[in-house]
Amino acid sequence: MLLTIILNKNDTRSVVKLSKKMLVCNCRGINEKQVAVAVKAGATHWVDVHTHFGTKPSCGKCSCEIQQAITDNYFQREKAGSNSVFSGRIVPVTA
Repeated sequence: MLLTIILNKNDTRSVVKLSKKMLVCNCRGINEKQVAVAVKAGATHWVDVHTHFGTKPSCGKCSCEIQQAITDNYFQREKAGSNSVFSGRIVPVTA
């Protein structure tokens, strides 16, 4: 995901760019690109992403962002009409 925020000329803040290298899990060093790889490999829960890389979750602050990536992937696949590996298991996130 590449996000560029352009602010009006009266705003003194600079343009912000986020790339696939942004960390999602600070504890384990998992970035957005790695999350996408794990999701495409079949991760259906945020813990599955950690398992894919041989780690275990620590603080849980990444759970919402990872679950959102999983959900987004599911809906993109549904919209495209492809067969999804998504199990339909959406689990409430608890830290």
